[in-house]
Amino acid sequence: MADKLEVLTKAPKSPYKQLEELVSKTLRKIKLQCDISQIENEFVAKLILGDEVYSGCGTNKTTAKDNAANDALMNTKYHSETKIDKKAVDKLIAICQNMQINHTYEETYQEEDEFVCKLIITHENDGIVKDEEHVGRAKSRKDAKQDAASRALIKSTIIPKYSAKDMASADGSYACIGNQTGYVLIIIFRTDRDWADKDEENIIELMSGILKFEYSVVADPIKAELVKILENISSNLNENYKSYYSFMVFLMAHGSQFGVVTADKGKKKITISVDEIMEFFKNDKIPNFVGKPKMFFIQSCRGNSIQETFVQPDNDDDETLERISAPTDADIFIAYATTEGHKAFRHKHFGSMFIYECIKKFKEQYTKTHLEEMMIDVKAALAIGSADKTKRHVQMPCTWSTLTKRLFLVPTES
Repeated sequence: MADKLEVLTKAPKSPYKQLEELVSKTLRKIKLQCDISQIENEFVAKLILGDEVYSGCGTNKTTAKDNAANDALMNTKYHSETKIDKKAVDKLIAICQNMQINHTYEETYQEEDEFVCKLIITHENDGIVKDEEHVGRAKSRKDAKQDAASRALIKSTIIPKYSAKDMASADGSYACIGNQTGYVLIIIFRTDRDWADKDEENIIELMSGILKFEYSVVADPIKAELVKILENISSNLNENYKSYYSFMVFLMAHGSQFGVVTADKGKKKITISVDEIMEFFKNDKIPNFVGKPKMFFIQSCRGNSIQETFVQPDNDDDETLERISAPTDADIFIAYATTEGHKAFRHKHFGSMFIYECIKKFKEQYTKTHLEEMMIDVKAALAIGSADKTKRHVQMPCTWSTLTKRLFLVPTES
C-alpha cells in the first residue's frame, strides 16, 4: 500500500477558516465564538460574530460549523472587503424576466459608513405567494444594490428551484419533467483509504440535502455483491424511468491495472473495471432510459506518476489503472480524478480533492450553468488553483462525454 504523503501545498480553506482569517486580519475588535450541540443524528453549530448569530447543521461537527460560517460570510455586516459582482443586477433581471418572478429594491439608506439596500423577491405558484428578502451592503449606493442582487443569486430558495428547471426545459438541454428527480449511486471502498467518509458526507449533503435526489450507498462490497447491486439498480431505473431524469455514479476506490479493487479477501486482488460498471447502464441494458444522461465520477489513481501538489494517492501498491475503452452509447459523461498514468490524492480535512472540488463547484454554480461548464472550473481548481510555488503534486482531472445536450442539476420539487 502506498505511503501517505504529507501536505505539500496549501489546502483549500474551509468556510470557518476563512471566517477566522477575516476576523484576525480585518475585524480585530469583533469576537468570534462557535458552540456545537447534537440533536438526534444531526450536529448544530451556533456561531456568534460580534452581535450577529448564525447557525448551521451537518452530519458532523465540521460540516455544521462550516455551514454556519458560510452563512456568516455571505450575510455579515462586517464584510467590508467582500468582492461584489458588478453584473449581478443585470443577471437577476434576466432570470426574473424569464421565470416571471417579481423583484423590487427598496430605497437605499445609510447605516454608519455603509449603504444598505433591501431586495424583495416575490413568486406565486399554485396560488401560494412566497417572499424573500436579501440585504446588500457596500460603500456606495450602486454597489449596495449589486451586493443585494449577488446575494439573491447565491442564497435564494426561489431562484434555484425555478431557474434550474427553466434552463433544463430550454431547447438543447436534458429535460426534467414535473417532479422527476435524479438517482445517485455512491460506491465507496474505505479499506486503507483514510478520510473516505468525508467524500460520502460531501456527496450526500449536495445530492440529497440540497438537490433532494434519491441515493444509495454501497460500502466495501465484494465483486459478486456489487454486480448484483448494479443489476438491481439497472432494473429499477428501467422499470421506474418516469421517476428519474438522470443517473449518477460516484466511485471511490484504489486502482490496479485491471480496474478498481473490490473488498474480496485473499492474496489475489479481485477487480471490477469502470467499463464493467458502465455496462449495466448502457442504452441496450436500460432501453427505457435512452435519451437520459448517465454520469460517472471516478476517484481513483490511474497510474503512479505524480503531477506537478497534494496528499494521499488513491492507488493500490504500484499497479496502474487500466485503459478504459470509451463507450459508444450517447448521453454518457465520465469524469476521472486524474489523467491516465497519474495519481489522485486525498486530504485529511476534505477527503478526495477531486470529489471535494466537484461538490464545491456544483453547489456554487448549479443554478447558473450546466455540468460540463462546471467541470471546467473543477479542472482549473485542481490543476492550477491548488498548486503552490514549488509546483509539486497537483492532479489534472479529465472528462469524456457523449452528452448530446446541456445537463443541469435540477432540484426535486417538494
